Amino acid sequence: MASLPEEEKKKQFLGREASGLLPEDKGKSEAQAYSFFVKVTIVFQVLVGPGLATALYLIATTASPSFKAQVDAKFAILRAHGLGSAYAAWVLVNAGRTMAQIGANAARDAARVERPDQHVYQLMAETGPLADAPYVMLTNVGPVGRFNRAQRACYNLDESMPLFLVGLMLVAAVFGPLAPCVAAVYAYGAATYARLYKNDLNQRLGGFLFLILAYQVSAGLVLLVAVKTTLF
Repeated sequence: MASLPEEEKKKQFLGREASGLLPEDKGKSEAQAYSFFVKVTIVFQVLVGPGLATALYLIATTASPSFKAQVDAKFAILRAHGLGSAYAAWVLVNAGRTMAQIGANAARDAARVERPDQHVYQLMAETGPLADAPYVMLTNVGPVGRFNRAQRACYNLDESMPLFLVGLMLVAAVFGPLAPCVAAVYAYGAATYARLYKNDLNQRLGGFLFLILAYQVSAGLVLLVAVKTTLF
């Protein structure tokens, strides 16, 4: 921090209370935030993801009769051996993680904690000069700030990677070449998201949208297989 210009040092304190939290007028109640994130989830996970996945399935199977025959044969194998339950299980696990994520995001808004912070630390001094010390937050300016944001981008990707990869493997088992197409969108989104997040906190959404689309299309294809092999 000592090597940074004074103006640069002050940037991370702009728009924050002395405690380090965002001001009260920037926060929402946890119930308000929860309602907002539920609505966003419905848009992407219930409408956009399954809708795009169904469209991709219909286009691919209509354009290539041989591909349709392969997919139908795999559906039949999954039904015959009761393997559609694996796809249904993934859908349920994904739904559970989504609800946990909604709860965490809602709690963040209510706590008025800005990104990239994931935790808030307090000096445990009940009395004395440190009793009213501000919370300990991540540095968000200069090279150290870039490092913190780059690390947060990596951790965000790591947190969702296991579930995404399992879902993508399930997709590949039935839809073959569609899986690398989804993976390519994800790879572009991951690289773009990490680069933009490192550069500036407010730029990260450009790459994040590609990540969300890839994840939700993959999830939609898993859901499609689950429906076709367990309900029909």
